Amino acid sequence: MCHFHPRWYIAVATVISLYQAYRGFRLQWVLGIRIPPLGYARWHTPEALVPHVPPVLLLPNQPVRPASQLDKVILLCIADALTFFVCAATGFEALLRLKGIASGKLATIQDHGVLAAFLLLYGVSGITGKLPEGLAKISSKLS
Repeated sequence: MCHFHPRWYIAVATVISLYQAYRGFRLQWVLGIRIPPLGYARWHTPEALVPHVPPVLLLPNQPVRPASQLDKVILLCIADALTFFVCAATGFEALLRLKGIASGKLATIQDHGVLAAFLLLYGVSGITGKLPEGLAKISSKLS
């Protein structure tokens, strides 16, 4: 289904999504995960597992290698920038879909109340940059 997006809406969505991408990049750059220096621990000890490295990638008897700036940028900062950008952009799309429901083009809000509430929550939390934080909290509670 194709919907018309006003140019001003696309411009605002693009600017805010790019800002959120920059914000995600900088948050990870400043507050990113600290990886232990070389010799701090060994891969083969359970206590030495570096956070966010799946065990399947670990090799026995290999020293922990310090992360280079390039590693940090590629693995952490760019990933967070993309996450924040996608959350903000899809948040704008969710609000546009909500407008379609509210205007009666798709259906009435009474017929799709739960969907309308979800779209509102998703849209606002995505645009404001709170969606990635919420997803991280949910993920940490599930693991």
